[in-house]
Amino acid sequence: MKKLIGLFLAVVTIGLMVLSVSAVPDAPVITMQPQSSHYTEYAVAIYTVKATGTNLTATWYISYQGKTYNASQIGGAMQPWEAYAGESYGAKKVDDNTFTFVFEGIEKELDGASIWCVIEDGHYDVTSQKAQICVGSTATPPQILSIPSELTVQQGEEAEIRCVAKSSDGSQLSFLWYETHTGKLEDIRALNRGTEDCDYLFCDTSETGTRYYVCMVSSANGGSVYSSVVAVTVEKKQTTAVQDTQIQTKSLATAVVGETYSAKLKCNDAKAEFAIYYNPGKANDFEKTGLTLSKSGTISGTPTKAGTYTFSVCVAGAGGEDYATYTLTITEAGTPVEPEVTIPVLATEETTEPTVAETLDETIPETIPETIEETFGVTEEIQNPPEEPNGISWWVVLLVALGAAGIGVAVAIVLIKKK
Repeated sequence: MKKLIGLFLAVVTIGLMVLSVSAVPDAPVITMQPQSSHYTEYAVAIYTVKATGTNLTATWYISYQGKTYNASQIGGAMQPWEAYAGESYGAKKVDDNTFTFVFEGIEKELDGASIWCVIEDGHYDVTSQKAQICVGSTATPPQILSIPSELTVQQGEEAEIRCVAKSSDGSQLSFLWYETHTGKLEDIRALNRGTEDCDYLFCDTSETGTRYYVCMVSSANGGSVYSSVVAVTVEKKQTTAVQDTQIQTKSLATAVVGETYSAKLKCNDAKAEFAIYYNPGKANDFEKTGLTLSKSGTISGTPTKAGTYTFSVCVAGAGGEDYATYTLTITEAGTPVEPEVTIPVLATEETTEPTVAETLDETIPETIPETIEETFGVTEEIQNPPEEPNGISWWVVLLVALGAAGIGVAVAIVLIKKK
């Protein structure tokens, strides 16, 4: 009983472990990184992170003068950066997937610092890119509303990055795209491919690997902001072998005048399309049949004229084209269709001629009479025959009979031994 209880508890424990593992959600994915905006002194500076997932929490960190501080833990002894963060500052949760850190009156002493965020859901954590804090510009910078954090495409496919931004005073915006081989903002270099001054960029996907891009958005009033670094990963293109398109139907059933006819042509590509093929220089009798052919390969209709008609069809699919020629027989109504004759294969029995011994066995009795009387049916009358008128004695007849009987017995014994 104890063993059964232990086995039951083990099964329940394993089941709970499996359920707990299957219930773990996917790791959060950051969909918008904090931007390296330029702010005037004493302006409201906002840094935003968006991520996918459930039960998310955000922890903000600031790197100031070579040291890292947990900016979400406010209280206790004042940290050096807090003196320049404005009248109010701290982390805010906009919605379940959007988190911000706000400086209400940022000062120029924070210029050059960095800020980033760690997103957690209770199972996983993911760290955002670092945004550079820039303070001291004479104009309010534009606000970047959205830009992808990363893209993954196959080699040779189109990859577009689009930056959506707006200016605080409605000033016209301009865009300039950069690439950084290290993935860091300080290593950017300008691009010159014809789209570097638009709000979108078509990335180079000719080679596999990861490349990093940054967009700088400027407004006519002089404000500017750098976007977060966008990682574009180009993977080797996956190619799948496509089998040649082939028609699989070899022949067509006989049709009857005045009766509905339908035959489906089969192809190894279910999406391939059929059509009548008018081969130059060769007759095509399909129109004479009174039938039609659908793109899916169904020949249907009601024949009106008996005859034998030859025509060709073509099919086109992912694996190319294929052609086939058919002969369709249309008979008059009431014409018997000759059934296929099948000749059964009969099993043959071996016949053998009886042997001499078997034939003799059938003719020779199983037992040999012990007396001459049983053999020859001699009666008392024969045992005492009257004298023959020719003068031959009875004993001579008896000796002849006895000799013949002896020869017969000898032959019988030899045959029995052979058997």
